[in-house]
Amino acid sequence: MPIRGRWSGNPRHPATAVRFEWDEGNGPKLEKRGIFSWHVEEVHANRPEYRRNKRSGSARWAMIGRDDDGRLLRVNIIWSDEKEGILRAVGGWEL
Repeated sequence: MPIRGRWSGNPRHPATAVRFEWDEGNGPKLEKRGIFSWHVEEVHANRPEYRRNKRSGSARWAMIGRDDDGRLLRVNIIWSDEKEGILRAVGGWEL
C-alpha cells in the first residue's frame, strides 16, 4: 500500500530521511512525555528498528531504538515531505 504524501513516487523507508520537522504542533506533545527533539534525532541516528504502524492512527511508522543516554523509545513518525526526506514525529514514549 503506498504511503500518502506530497510525492507520488515509490514509498521511501524512514531510515533514508535527512531531517525532522519540528514546530509547536509536535515538540510540546513529546516534551510532556520527557522526549525532546534531540532524543528523537539521536534514536534516528542510532540505527533504530522501523515498523509499519498497524493501528489506526495518524502515524505510518514506529521508530524503536535508544537515544544516546540508553533510553529505549518508541516514536511514531510520518513523512512531512517524502520527496525531500523530511520526517515528523507525532507521538512517542519510553519503553
